Amino acid sequence: MEEARSQLAAVQADREDLAQLKKQVKEDAAEVHREGRSIELEKVRWQRELSDARDELADAKSTILKQGNKIRELERGYSLKPNPAESRLRLEIGDLQAELEAYKQQNPAPAIDLPEQVGEIVNFLKESLPPDTKWPKRIIPALRKFLESKED
Repeated sequence: MEEARSQLAAVQADREDLAQLKKQVKEDAAEVHREGRSIELEKVRWQRELSDARDELADAKSTILKQGNKIRELERGYSLKPNPAESRLRLEIGDLQAELEAYKQQNPAPAIDLPEQVGEIVNFLKESLPPDTKWPKRIIPALRKFLESKED
């Protein structure tokens, strides 16, 4: 009987050890499962980032190729010599500009008799506006008319 109690106590101790071992295995399995899930989530995140990086790289390559093509086009454009017709036209334009300048020097614009106030206004406008501003032909007569109407 003593032997049976001893065996029963040993079996009960083995059961407790097995229960403890089973509990530990379950905890370890749960931990492995959590780590596996975490690894999967990390893997998905890294795959997404890798995909985004590949897309950015493809965009950058495309941009570089386009810019390279533009550079080559510009280089080609600068290295080309003008065709004979274009050269002839450029020379003709230069000759015509020289003729016009000579004509302007030989035939200056007639002096216009203006009231003093119109001259002051014109000078003010010339100083205020950019140098390449084109003046309408009707502005001086309009100013004269305006000032004459104010004097009356």
